[in-house]
Amino acid sequence: LSKAINTMATNLLEQTKQTKQLAQIVEQTNDGFILFNASLDIVFVNDAVTEITGYPPEKLHGQSIVGFASLLHLD
Repeated sequence: LSKAINTMATNLLEQTKQTKQLAQIVEQTNDGFILFNASLDIVFVNDAVTEITGYPPEKLHGQSIVGFASLLHLD
């Protein structure tokens, strides 16, 4: 049992490390990155999206995909 718990803990630490690395990449990229939830509402935008659209994250968070397209005057 001890060995199984140790293996699980090691795997969790590795997954946490990989998740942190991915978050850094997403936050630092010059490409716009938007994360939608299952309802297609914006839950995250990186700084590049703010630079591209001119809208701060607070304005975009919670916007539906349709609302986002409308905000940017997209058809």
